[in-house]
Amino acid sequence: MASRALSGEPIEGGLCRVCKNPLQAGSLRCSNCGAVHGEGFRCPHCRAVADVERLDDGRQRCRACGGPRLLLDDGKTALSGREHEPLRQAQRALLRSGLWKTGGALLGAFGVFALLLTIGVVALASPGVLLGSLALALSSLPLLAAFGAYRRGVALGRARDQAWRTAELSAAQDLAQATEGELTASALSRALGIDEPRAELLLAELSLQDRVARRVTDTGELAYSARPRVRLEAGASEPGETLLEAEAEPEVTAAPTEASAGKESS
Repeated sequence: MASRALSGEPIEGGLCRVCKNPLQAGSLRCSNCGAVHGEGFRCPHCRAVADVERLDDGRQRCRACGGPRLLLDDGKTALSGREHEPLRQAQRALLRSGLWKTGGALLGAFGVFALLLTIGVVALASPGVLLGSLALALSSLPLLAAFGAYRRGVALGRARDQAWRTAELSAAQDLAQATEGELTASALSRALGIDEPRAELLLAELSLQDRVARRVTDTGELAYSARPRVRLEAGASEPGETLLEAEAEPEVTAAPTEASAGKESS
């Protein structure tokens, strides 16, 4: 029983591992206590089988540790694990970005106070142009440091977004491989809980990287699948002969021998 509870799987008979109430058919989330079940809900950071919380930007974070998460089909489709390292990178970048921005805000507040104080002292003491300029320049150093710290935090925020996007691309590819037919942007939008234009961009990027195949349906909608794209070689004698085979087996031309070279010269 303990091992089943740690694994996050439901109790035999389809019962919730927490409150022992029966789970609804096809659902891995208990309608009574809210507990979730299955490896699809396992957090890559704290390794707990826990639910996610959706943020304002449509992304998700773990309810147990707060780390960035991806949930596919409400936990029904388990991810491949390729997204773990990008999510860890996003978590590290997020923490460092917050630290740099907080440090920049504190330095900025101190710099403003120091600058105002220096202006007041210079106005009262009238130390001269040279000393007054030097004092103002020195009191402005915390503001320059605050600006640099804030820029560093913004750069780390962009790194976090890029790592999260890499994880989303991996999840989209996992769903394309798990889908028997073809995957559309609307289906990916529902599975990942993101808006449809963003899902379309993810699938288009996967298509450009040749990680999924793309075609236009009869209704004009783009559909994607995990099947590799195969193009027929121009002038191929058999339908089975493809460009991939032609590239894999280049034509080998034998070097002319000395006898043949002499015959040609004669």
